[in-house]
Amino acid sequence: MGYEELKNIEAYQFHTNDPFDLSRDIQLVVPQIMSSQEYMRSIRSFSVPEGALAVWFLGQKGFLLKDSISPLIAIDLYLTNSCAQLPNDLNYRLDRQLPIFIEPEDLDVDIFLTTHSHQDHADPETISRVPKTGHTVFAGPFNAIKVFEECGVPQQALRMLHPGQTFDLGTATVQATFALPTDTTDLNHTGLLVTFSNGITFYNTGDTACQTGYPCFFRKRRRSRQLLHLYGNGPGHLLHRIHHYDGRWIYGTVRRTHGNNAGSTLSWSQSN
Repeated sequence: MGYEELKNIEAYQFHTNDPFDLSRDIQLVVPQIMSSQEYMRSIRSFSVPEGALAVWFLGQKGFLLKDSISPLIAIDLYLTNSCAQLPNDLNYRLDRQLPIFIEPEDLDVDIFLTTHSHQDHADPETISRVPKTGHTVFAGPFNAIKVFEECGVPQQALRMLHPGQTFDLGTATVQATFALPTDTTDLNHTGLLVTFSNGITFYNTGDTACQTGYPCFFRKRRRSRQLLHLYGNGPGHLLHRIHHYDGRWIYGTVRRTHGNNAGSTLSWSQSN
């Protein structure tokens, strides 16, 4: 699919589903156009041009990343609809609005990263069903490591990663950054700063409340090309804070999978 065709694709219409209507069936906002195994194979075999970064969005806050030579990196993959079964006294539904593009059993990644232990980021059903092959490393903060252990990830495949720590992947590095917890159920939130050998950095803030340290952090890193993924439930204040700091930033908000996130999926902006 070429650039001109991509420009004509409509944004996901998440407001199709009323999150407060508990009786109607959820309508998926995009169709699934290929099988799970076929899609995973296409990602594995995709040839990324030098100087570029390929990004696949799998719903909620789940991403796959790779450049021309890096390992295939996963962040916060939520590949089930398990949250819809959680006890919910909020009067809105937590069903997926996007298809499960890749079934957990078909996942084939080199690095499985998790920002924190909440179920829509470290999903026990996803992790339990993902193949525990020898080459996949599972990394995250303390509470997420406990989820990995409970889901059968072997000790030799685990890597603890807290703010300030760096994981060297050879052709890329992952640095855990501070994230301000959004509630008291997990106080070990992190963001993830993934820097590739071609100079591109992908920053996933994780689930974080806004705090004043972010603009200073962004400003210190303004020399490299950066792609920023902000917390999807209401990051407008944080987006406003970083807007004027660096013309080389590409930034945006990504709406999440659940029915309680109304609005378009992507709102990207690039300064001059």
